[in-house]
Amino acid sequence: MKDGLCTVYAEGESFKAGEKVIALYRSASVREALEKAVCKPQAKEGGDSFICADKQESELGPIIVEEEAVLFACPQGKAEDIPQEECETSLQLLSPNFQEGSKRRFSDGSAGFFAKVSDQKFLDRVSNGNLVFGKGGIMQVKIRGTRQGI
Repeated sequence: MKDGLCTVYAEGESFKAGEKVIALYRSASVREALEKAVCKPQAKEGGDSFICADKQESELGPIIVEEEAVLFACPQGKAEDIPQEECETSLQLLSPNFQEGSKRRFSDGSAGFFAKVSDQKFLDRVSNGNLVFGKGGIMQVKIRGTRQGI
């Protein structure tokens, strides 16, 4: 992730999306609500587009035309939250960043990516100088993410 954006890989294509957008997509109830708001009205006679607007009817977002509404449909079957999974792996540190709350760049041997280190004991040992954590170092880690992200 770079600048708060995640790369999403689906059906042989990839695109960038904000971290908050991904969190919303992972929620089954949000996906179902979007389908009801976008797809159902356009299925009725005379419904040919969808747009979000405020009380003054100022345009807030892009217009979703009838042909694009199908992209908001939930997959067939019961909608479920997309679970996160955890696995252990080795990662190489590509760029350390010691600013509190920042992410570091890692490689799993096939691709580089940004990740947050959330092990506070580890971060304290690095901060206190009790552990050297530098570029090129190999780390055994537990990584958490969705199936596509692990």
